[in-house]
Amino acid sequence: MADWPSDPKPSKESQLDWKDDMISAEFDGGYMHSRPRWPRRLRVWRLIYPFLTKAQLDTFMNTYDTYRGSTFTLDDPIYEIGTYKVWAPAPPKVRAIVPSEYYSMEIVLEERF
Repeated sequence: MADWPSDPKPSKESQLDWKDDMISAEFDGGYMHSRPRWPRRLRVWRLIYPFLTKAQLDTFMNTYDTYRGSTFTLDDPIYEIGTYKVWAPAPPKVRAIVPSEYYSMEIVLEERF
């Protein structure tokens, strides 16, 4: 079972991208050397929850506070294939739609090895 809550599902506007995976170095002779940064490409999820109740927001924020800066598991919420170890590089962006009742939240989660 994943640590990140799977209910509610993020909106269809959520995205799955790939982290920049190349390191390049230019040398005096004018040539450039490039190599992969990681053995495989790492995923980056941008999850958007446009309509959360206060209880749902509290669940997400408690999970974020529990794992802040450390790795936790996530079931892929977009394609629903696989479970990944991820971390949150920045706090979620929360906006009140109806104060103290409904909220929207956006968070970025990056895959870790």
